[in-house]
Amino acid sequence: MEIFFPPMRTLICFHPLTSYSKLENAEAEVAGETAALKWCSPYFTFGYIILNRMGERTRFLFYLGVFGLLGVIGQPPVLVGEIYQALVKLQPSLTEQDRWKKAIEIEAICKGLEVDAFLALAVAVKEQELPEPAVDRRYKYDVQAILRGVPVGSIPIPSAWEDFLQLGQSLSDDLKEWQSEEKALLAYFFGSSWLNKNPLIPETRKKFVEQVMAYAEEMRREIRKTPKEQIPTPPKSAAETTELPFPVWSKYDRVRGFYQKWIRMYNPKLSEEEAREIATHILVWSQSEGVSHSLVFAVIAVESRFNPRAKSPKGARGLGQLMPHKAAEVNVRNIYDIEENIRGSVQVLKQLLSKYQNRHTLALAAYNAGEAAVEKYQGIPPYSETQQYVHKVLRLFHSLEKRLKTIE
Repeated sequence: MEIFFPPMRTLICFHPLTSYSKLENAEAEVAGETAALKWCSPYFTFGYIILNRMGERTRFLFYLGVFGLLGVIGQPPVLVGEIYQALVKLQPSLTEQDRWKKAIEIEAICKGLEVDAFLALAVAVKEQELPEPAVDRRYKYDVQAILRGVPVGSIPIPSAWEDFLQLGQSLSDDLKEWQSEEKALLAYFFGSSWLNKNPLIPETRKKFVEQVMAYAEEMRREIRKTPKEQIPTPPKSAAETTELPFPVWSKYDRVRGFYQKWIRMYNPKLSEEEAREIATHILVWSQSEGVSHSLVFAVIAVESRFNPRAKSPKGARGLGQLMPHKAAEVNVRNIYDIEENIRGSVQVLKQLLSKYQNRHTLALAAYNAGEAAVEKYQGIPPYSETQQYVHKVLRLFHSLEKRLKTIE
């Protein structure tokens, strides 16, 4: 059974008639015990006296018991059926089958990325009220345009409903970065750089974010009025035909955290943010190109030990040690840019795997020594550097695959 812990304000007062606004006042003046006691019910006062008379060990056990009890009856996870009920109102044009598929997809994304589904739904709804898509999503499409060599803004940005995976990933990243729901939403809608530069938030933007949070809470209350036994369950046909998104089957966030730690082990000079950026791009581009992310990780680890500025005597550069002519073939303009280099390295690796019928040994040998050398010797060239390279990459690759099974 999963245990869910409610907010700390639940423990401030045990009397059910104490109003939420009064509790807020108590918290606002928490520096003075008398202010808290003034607003809370007499039952809390009595409890406060009893707790003060307890020994430290007894008080700890008491708190543990209360947390356990309240955790069991706390906020339960959002069910697929509850998301389906919300979509009946939010997406009335969908057929029943498509609505179930969307509900399964949204539940999977939010669970995989540890994002509250009602909040994510509210974000998708409120984003439609803006004249443009949220800055966080728009920026990522602008980056894609630059990488493809097309004008910024030329790639059509799908709605949040069509691009729910991107919404979930952006929201998850912002929540982890800002550790505050309000600031995370401000960063999502208006951009992290804007939020960093503007400590004084305009009232209009603050109100907009408050509306998003209020809408999420209102949706939660409305849906949760339905008794649990009456919540619909997805039909077998919808569950079997829905393709679950990447973060769910691979436990995206946990895998990224795993890679992030390993990247810093290889290159301790990298900051947490840089290691996280590298891990993110490895996962995103390997998934996009259909290449094993553990193979991509192993190649970069052996090639550069995750040094974005690495340069070999032969002229290979960046994380994936791309040669300039290879970088040009896959449209990499800034070979030292983290995302561009990873994207180019993954695409080169994909081409080689395709050429050699997914034979890792030959693809890796060609990545290191060149395709001409593999063609010449009809296999791994007899160069000690290339043979050691293939051995190191495959050994790390298989080691990662075993470790990732415990996460995935």
